Amino acid sequence: MAEIGAGFFKPFGPDSIFVFETYAGYGMYTMNRALNTYQSVAYNIHRPFVQPSISIRYKIVEVSYGLRMSMLFFSNQHPSTAFVEDEITMMNFENWNKIFNIDHSLTIGVGAELVKFQIQWIYNPQVNYLNDSFLIPTFSNVNIGLKFRFQPF
Repeated sequence: MAEIGAGFFKPFGPDSIFVFETYAGYGMYTMNRALNTYQSVAYNIHRPFVQPSISIRYKIVEVSYGLRMSMLFFSNQHPSTAFVEDEITMMNFENWNKIFNIDHSLTIGVGAELVKFQIQWIYNPQVNYLNDSFLIPTFSNVNIGLKFRFQPF
């Protein structure tokens, strides 16, 4: 899993402790899902996204809540042989090309004003059914990284 993004921010409120920010980015993921004992599928996901968020910051800590809207595009799909033999599931799978998705994110950043170490928890509600099996389940994940804030001169 890898992501990269860029965006802008606008402080507001008393002493500018609140921040509205939005950024756009791109992520690429590889998944391997076991649908049951006999059926599995491996695939890549390409995920362009836009994430507006609202933050509150105090000294070295910043806490944000955002909604990440993304479109999931699938490639390199490799179903198991048992999967291929199930005609209905295979037909649905072949039609499954892209999905619009909304994730909830909670981010905590710690550091200087212009550079922060951040940890982000993302909750993704279930987005698709395929013959009562989920290819993309409800999941949550944690991203860790650095956030750079560049200010105009």
